[in-house]
Amino acid sequence: MKVKKDDKVKIIAGKDKGKTGKVLKVFPAKGKVIVEGVNIIKKHVKPGKVSKEGGIISMEKPVNISNVMLVDQKSGNPIRIGYKIIDGKKYRINKKSGEVLKVSINSGVGPFRENREALDSFVEELSSLAGQKVYPRKARQSVAGFKIRKGDIVGYSVTLRGERMWAFLDKLINIAIPRVRDFRGLDDMSFDGNGNYSLGIREHVIFPEVNPNTTKGLRSMQITVVFSTPEVEHSKYLLAELGMPFRKDD
Repeated sequence: MKVKKDDKVKIIAGKDKGKTGKVLKVFPAKGKVIVEGVNIIKKHVKPGKVSKEGGIISMEKPVNISNVMLVDQKSGNPIRIGYKIIDGKKYRINKKSGEVLKVSINSGVGPFRENREALDSFVEELSSLAGQKVYPRKARQSVAGFKIRKGDIVGYSVTLRGERMWAFLDKLINIAIPRVRDFRGLDDMSFDGNGNYSLGIREHVIFPEVNPNTTKGLRSMQITVVFSTPEVEHSKYLLAELGMPFRKDD
């Protein structure tokens, strides 16, 4: 069934149309579910497990699965669910939402902070591989242990959308990642609670815009792909469809 226990659903037909509630129980063979606070009936019961004193009680009666729709956790709107097979496993996906909104790239300056020439070179390389100008991130407070003062540049970041985002993802997946030494696949568990995926790049020289023979030093990067859906299964499916090389179990 496309609806599971504890899912939040909305009633789309019947006397309780428009109500929302949590799925308490599913009956796959009957194609029905019990939704909290929906399809309430009165029932006479004898003293026992259901009611110690007996009498008339209110309880939920099963409703047909065709009368409910899963509610999107982020938008609160009802959504239609489909299934996709990813790495041999069956996942639920949102048929409508789930597009890639943006890609964020972040990198700390590290030891380059003390070397202006190396820092300028790195900023130029980062802007080149991103296809867009990067902007500095400044320290919000001083950190004596790292000799950082408030206002010092501690890193650079850029957010890509639209055509530049797609061009970067294509380059990342098909050119840069395959250049990683001893590459064995990306971790498919690096999703946050909002369905976004993050991966770390140890050496920025894997990008074709960076010449390993002339670069002033190696820097790491953090790349985050932001989605419009909190559904991890759907985000993973979209990345897999783009060719993201997730690690496969042996």
